[in-house]
Amino acid sequence: MPLLFFDGFDMYQSNTQPAMRGWAGAVINGISDAGRFGTSRAISILGNGNDLTQSLTASSTVSVGFALKTAAVSSLAATGGELFRFLNGTTLQCKVGIKSDGSLVTGRGDFTTNNIGTSAAGLITSGAWNYIEIELTRNAATGILKVWLNGTLVINSTNVNTGASNIDKVALAGASSSNHTFDDFYLTNDATRLGERRVDYLPPSADTATEDWTPSTGTNSAALLDEIPMNNDTDYVSSATVGHKDLFDMTNLSSTPTVIDGVQTVLAARKDDAATRDVRTNFKSGTTTVNGTTRAMSAGYVISSDLYLLDPDTGAAWTAAGVNASQLGFEVVT
Repeated sequence: MPLLFFDGFDMYQSNTQPAMRGWAGAVINGISDAGRFGTSRAISILGNGNDLTQSLTASSTVSVGFALKTAAVSSLAATGGELFRFLNGTTLQCKVGIKSDGSLVTGRGDFTTNNIGTSAAGLITSGAWNYIEIELTRNAATGILKVWLNGTLVINSTNVNTGASNIDKVALAGASSSNHTFDDFYLTNDATRLGERRVDYLPPSADTATEDWTPSTGTNSAALLDEIPMNNDTDYVSSATVGHKDLFDMTNLSSTPTVIDGVQTVLAARKDDAATRDVRTNFKSGTTTVNGTTRAMSAGYVISSDLYLLDPDTGAAWTAAGVNASQLGFEVVT
């Protein structure tokens, strides 16, 4: 299961912050607290050509999943308003859209003369959350493009032209006349979907005995870092001493999932001096502590992440108990 990336959009405070995690290209309509489950956040895109893109190493097989709510289905084009794109560079390979009758449609170029497949009508209704998954095998003659809606296969196209070049970029796409809102996104380089997924954002919940960094106020560092979304310089911890570490207990999962595909550590950090500064995460599971990639800091905030598909302590798939017992922190490297 080559999971590459996932995002619940919960930590972003402004429309510019998704760029810190590799998202690029869109004029984002807004980030709000109107997430799929009420307590989470979501991202909205409006307007043709407003693509929020995420890059990957070029692959002939890709799967994506995301929650979708569109504001006004009937205002979309009868032939289809764009929803998702598969790209090589800036060149479209194939795409998925929604028609004004509530059907899903796939194609290359426009959805009419370059149609690949169309679902039954009435599947998408205005203002309702749905979970969409797309499985793609890219080939100019024997390609496969499947679309799943809430676990049901609704488009199944085989031996079709799904593009001449491998996919190195995917895009959440805006439509001209209906605001698309997205949540709980995942990306893999395999043509097998994961099934409906939820992305939980788990901020720090309590300090531990490892606490070298200095709180901006008070003595409770975890309380300064637990906001959803992050609040940048309103409160924070800081250190200029190489080797200083902080480690925190984390908030528990909001449910007890039967399958956990991976844990992704996320750190937002910046420097406020002229020295070269490097930082990395420290992630502890059981008796095992692993270090994230060492990253250079800049004067502006950068959000970095490290992905752990397996529990470092057991070498096996994550369990809810393992996630809930893990600890996350960070370290001054230089």
